[in-house]
Amino acid sequence: MAALWNLGNSISQQSVLVTASIQYLSMIPLRTTYKQGYSTVANVQALAGFLKGAPHRKHPGVTALKTVHLPEELQKGALSIVHGAALRDLTEQARRLSNFLWSRKRPVDEEKLRERALAMEKALWEQEMESRADTDSHLAEMHIRKKVLSALKKTTYHWTPLRYDDELCVVYLAARLAAGYAAVRRALNEIKKRDPTFSPFSLLDFGSGLGTVVWAARTTWGDSLKESVCVDSSKAMNTLAERLLRGGSDKEDPLIKQVYFRQFLPVSPKVQFDLVTSAFGLSELPSKQERTETVLTLWRKTHSYLVLVENGTKEGHQILMEARDTVLKVGDTRTLTDAHTQRRDTVLKVGDTHTLTDAHTQRRDTVLKVGDTRTLTDKHTQRRDTVLKVGDTRTLTDKHTQRRDTVLKVGDTRTLTDAHTQRRDTVLKVGDTRTLTDKHTQRRDTVLKGEEKATDRRRPLVFAPCAHQLPCPKLAQQPQVPCNYPQPFCPLPLPENREHEVERFSYLVMTRQEPEVENAGPEWARLTGPVLRRPRHVHCQLCCADGELRRVVVTPSRHGRDVYRCARNSDYGDRLPIMKPEVETIAE
Repeated sequence: MAALWNLGNSISQQSVLVTASIQYLSMIPLRTTYKQGYSTVANVQALAGFLKGAPHRKHPGVTALKTVHLPEELQKGALSIVHGAALRDLTEQARRLSNFLWSRKRPVDEEKLRERALAMEKALWEQEMESRADTDSHLAEMHIRKKVLSALKKTTYHWTPLRYDDELCVVYLAARLAAGYAAVRRALNEIKKRDPTFSPFSLLDFGSGLGTVVWAARTTWGDSLKESVCVDSSKAMNTLAERLLRGGSDKEDPLIKQVYFRQFLPVSPKVQFDLVTSAFGLSELPSKQERTETVLTLWRKTHSYLVLVENGTKEGHQILMEARDTVLKVGDTRTLTDAHTQRRDTVLKVGDTHTLTDAHTQRRDTVLKVGDTRTLTDKHTQRRDTVLKVGDTRTLTDKHTQRRDTVLKVGDTRTLTDAHTQRRDTVLKVGDTRTLTDKHTQRRDTVLKGEEKATDRRRPLVFAPCAHQLPCPKLAQQPQVPCNYPQPFCPLPLPENREHEVERFSYLVMTRQEPEVENAGPEWARLTGPVLRRPRHVHCQLCCADGELRRVVVTPSRHGRDVYRCARNSDYGDRLPIMKPEVETIAE
């Protein structure tokens, strides 16, 4: 009994101590500190609603697809064409073409090539001057030029355009039909998953090739597409794509209606398409300037989404980042682009009169009518020259400069000739003329009646794969490692083909639609590497919303059970919910 009595006393004493400790801690003031990091237990409740009733293995960030299969009608048509062509060593030719396209690089820009040549020439001249000071300069120059040309031929990539004839088109079909379809299908699936209300009515596909984008869009959105325009410069490729739409035959009705093929891209911005795509087409353009012009044209034609897909190589990734920067620079301004002069003029309609202003002089001369005499006032020099009437000609006399400029009367327009500057400014009829002044830019834009271009003013936004609008951190920190994503697929059942393969591709989705802003909730980061699953924790490589690459170890104790289970069920290329840097309460 004594032992039980002592045990009861000790328990009561401990409960009193615990109660006193809680009361003491409640009296301690708290200080608030901001800790840079990602979601902890304090934010678990905020993350609880992001699942929206979905299971963890199908959380909203899962955008990668399982193994992609070709549509049955497309596969039957492709096999019919391949067997009908009866090409020798088709599998080997397809393998070689795939390797060639994967290793293909961009054409070298002339400016960069010139810079390399000048740098090499300078280094060779320094070596020549140090070794032989008494060398004939002409002979040395010829010798150095030969060395530079020889070095450039060995180190410069020789880009040549691909000319697709009937036979090469069949080889391309065997090599790239299933892989290209899988990559495009994966990119379009992300739009459907994140924007379920979007259903495209019209489609423009640049560099359409075999028409895989049309098939992928049909698989993604069903029969919502009512019009599809496919643009490819190869007539043989367009013919083959049309045969695939007819199930491999020339006489059957097309399986997908309202598909039109063209060889040239329409440049007018008046007609826009809900969905604009280019799959493996930008890498086939011969120069950076042409790629920029094409991207701008595609963006002007875009009403909702612009989807670009390229090979998952360093070259493909850099091509997409060039396109990304080009579109983001457009902003929400109305622009008229001149690729040769790199100038942008704004076309405005002002009354019925058009005024041409010289932006380089930033001067304005006011013409005042005083009886029969007109006075030319220069506010900057505060001079006034008297116009004397001599016969039908008026002479402008300047006693200080001893100049005489003849003012010729031509209709209602008078031309003032300045011999020193060799400029001629046309003075248009004052009275009904209205002048548009921009004091901030000190420019006057040419007003052309009836030529105002209709452009979409909505600003561009990066929809995928980037989680931000900032420069690509992977391109800055790891330029040799491309940002690509894997997609398993089943190739055509041809001899020596494996049952399953993986297509690595890079993609970019731009949109004009404003995303839904959530006041409270997680930020979504992109998984840019394989997910390493370990006991009770998961290693994730993330591209975060602040434009930084981070390696995050997700645990149930720090990030919560929901985020932890989502991370374990996510894969390379999916999105993961990560809270913003949170506020923690720490006792002083």
